[in-house]
Amino acid sequence: MVSSSIVKSTQRKRRRIPKSCQACRKKKLKCDRVRPRCSSCIIRQIIDCHYEEDTIGDPISRNSTTSTPNGGNIGPSQPTPMVPPSNKNVNPFVSMTYIHKVPRLGRVMVQGPTSLKSFVTNIHHPFTIKFEQLWRKTEPERLLWRDEHKEQLEKINPVYDVNESLLGSQTSIIEISAALPDYKTLVNNMNEFFSDSPLYDINTILSKDQTMEFFYTSFIPDNGNNLNNDNKESSKIWKFQDRLTKKIGMTLNSKHYKLGILLMINRLVHCKEYIDPRIEIFLKQLENQNHFSGSFIVQCQFLLLRWYHRRLYFTKIDDINLLNLVSHIVDIAMTLGLQLDIDKTYSHDKQIDLQMLKNIWYWIQFADLSISFQFGRPLKINSKCYRNFPYDNDSSSKSYFIKKLHRFLIVTRDCYDTIYDQSTYPNLPASCKQITNFLTIEFPNMSDYFSDRSKYDWKNNLSELRILTLGLGILISIYGLRFKITGDRTIRSKNNFIQTTLISFKLITDTLENCWKYDNEFFPDLIESSNSLTPYLNVAISLSEGLFQRAHMNFMSLIYYKVTLFNEGSFRVYDFKPLEWNLENLEPRDDKVITLVTTFNIYTDIFSRWRQPGVHDMKQVLKRSYPYFLMILLEKISRMIVEKVIRFRQKSEEAIKGVNNGLNEPATPADSETTSSITTPRDEEQLNSQLADEFWGSFNEYWEELLKHDYNPSQDFT
Repeated sequence: MVSSSIVKSTQRKRRRIPKSCQACRKKKLKCDRVRPRCSSCIIRQIIDCHYEEDTIGDPISRNSTTSTPNGGNIGPSQPTPMVPPSNKNVNPFVSMTYIHKVPRLGRVMVQGPTSLKSFVTNIHHPFTIKFEQLWRKTEPERLLWRDEHKEQLEKINPVYDVNESLLGSQTSIIEISAALPDYKTLVNNMNEFFSDSPLYDINTILSKDQTMEFFYTSFIPDNGNNLNNDNKESSKIWKFQDRLTKKIGMTLNSKHYKLGILLMINRLVHCKEYIDPRIEIFLKQLENQNHFSGSFIVQCQFLLLRWYHRRLYFTKIDDINLLNLVSHIVDIAMTLGLQLDIDKTYSHDKQIDLQMLKNIWYWIQFADLSISFQFGRPLKINSKCYRNFPYDNDSSSKSYFIKKLHRFLIVTRDCYDTIYDQSTYPNLPASCKQITNFLTIEFPNMSDYFSDRSKYDWKNNLSELRILTLGLGILISIYGLRFKITGDRTIRSKNNFIQTTLISFKLITDTLENCWKYDNEFFPDLIESSNSLTPYLNVAISLSEGLFQRAHMNFMSLIYYKVTLFNEGSFRVYDFKPLEWNLENLEPRDDKVITLVTTFNIYTDIFSRWRQPGVHDMKQVLKRSYPYFLMILLEKISRMIVEKVIRFRQKSEEAIKGVNNGLNEPATPADSETTSSITTPRDEEQLNSQLADEFWGSFNEYWEELLKHDYNPSQDFT
């Protein structure tokens, strides 16, 4: 009987499988058993985090190691995917989604891990709940803004559901042309578009000579070539040459798209506030045409101008119309063979500017990357397709902006594609390093972007902001995924993330202030006479809105999480002291963690400029913009939440500070990162419990009282 019991005991022991990972058992560390990597392995940057229970019955050897690439190299090389810990966890990031359903309409929209809605929904539920509660209370104010600006919005964006159809009808082009400005104004608009103004950097997709030639041969003033005729009536009448076409109802061909290009140039330069509905209906219907027999290069150019205009004047993070438009553009580009080697594909056609075709392809890929990132979906143009044909980066025919755009696409598209590759475990630290290196080399002065005018042309600076803002947004998104999914919260990763967000905030405020200076210099008349945003401020809002929302929600949720944490380490708001910190580089010092007080002080200093009396006139103009209005609400709501939790945390600590006099000195933030595996002392656990009870009791009482009353989060900005 005794021997039998011994055998059974031995058998039971043999069946017990260790729950901790192999690395923690070997180094005798405390393992929290989080998949795919435990916290101890993440803190110590141990990649080989394996669990023995995953190998039971698995014929695949567990001796594979992770290949980590050299993150310092900037080039077309793709970040090496990390080997997944097991065949059960391949890519955990693709499961982070946001699903929007409208059952009564049968409508469903799914957004992936890089979309802002997906991140806000999944990042930290307590903070998201608080934010949504206050956001719902701002609905009357948002409706009031729309009602006050209803007439302005209708002029900028004419209603499309009009019974009149201009394609396939007998409507004459002369009727459309009659709605255009006088001949001299339109000539000036054409020349302005092809100038070196950063407002129209999309002009690289067109040939100036060919476009101007088509303009001069297509339109003539009714009174001949006398442009100084004082007869206002005759100077406003246009005739489209009969030898080209008489009716829009004729078979759709390339000439229609050439006309669309001319109308879009005038739309961008002249009709910033108002466009005749007949012209907009024609442009909209031309945009939606499909050709089963093939596509035109001019069609691709026209649609890119439509995308550029919509992205500039109808800023919206999840614009489904913009998503469909980009998909349409990509399909046409593929039909034209722009994804192939352009030098070989179009070598036989001597009349086509090959560099112009490459510029079109660069802009299409940028549009694809931008909209895919916003909606959280894989690239429609896979990065492998692009990498096969790296064009000569030293080509003298390229503009400075196009060269930098080319390098940006090579680096970021590879990193982005790995996030959505379900067959590999993406190496996000290597992707962060690669994007950081690119931004550091290409934008060495990003923390003071507009200061050094002797070295950088401000016009190039403004154009390249679309590269910098998208790059920073992708970088912040990857840091957020590392925090949320993998639990990567090392000192270096947290410092780098906070540094990136603070630099983004400063860049946004600098951009608004400098664009306001440019408007005063180049468009002083529009400041008072216009009901819409002035041109340069419009560019600033278009480029910064997405980055601002993403950086702000990531930043505030991280602080909220830290302040409301009571069960790990020895974190104390009361004991934190401000540090000397600068924003010179994307990768700051990693010998010390940037403290909460320092972080919030820098953030407050940056946005305090928006509350200075000197920017009152700028804010009055910015208030014409609904995206800016939403930025104000978002900033005020999230900042108020974080300010309150910090204040209540400090009050709670002060209230019980003398209760536990026998406690040891609390560890510094850096020490708490490296000693998280040590068991928390009993008296520390008691203090954490007291702090939590004191904090949540007082804060919840305040919050319930706050929700009972009306709340105006934008009152400080009027």
